[in-house]
Amino acid sequence: MLITGILEQVGAAIGTTAALRLAGCQDGAPVYIPDNPTPTHKHSAVLAPDDADAGFELLVRLCAAFGGETIRLPQCAELDFMRRRGIICRHLKRGVSVRCIAHDLGMSEKQVARHRRWLESAGLLPTVFRPDATDAQMPLALDMRVQAQK
Repeated sequence: MLITGILEQVGAAIGTTAALRLAGCQDGAPVYIPDNPTPTHKHSAVLAPDDADAGFELLVRLCAAFGGETIRLPQCAELDFMRRRGIICRHLKRGVSVRCIAHDLGMSEKQVARHRRWLESAGLLPTVFRPDATDAQMPLALDMRVQAQK
């Protein structure tokens, strides 16, 4: 059985750092979790590269939760995409222009604007918060009324 979309479940079993290390190592490829792990299993070194005992302990916990299963963790590109979207959100909340964000992240202004629209639709960024938007100008009819009052 192939289980997908379980980064949170793996993180709950072995910790976020170890789950992200495993996801980064596999880069979206399916991972078979053995029923009976050995201390020399390759995943032990991935889960805790500096401490073999800690790596084996994490592998035992992973096997207790998912032993005998094949899991598919997200690709690093997906994690990078989410990280980039978080950076864009923080910059926009601080009032950084779309042009500056695009330059800093090596993206086009259209790509940053697309992320901004998604953040607005997800409720992570206020819709009215557009310090550099050209469409945030006063409507023509309202502008004419303001000029008529002068």
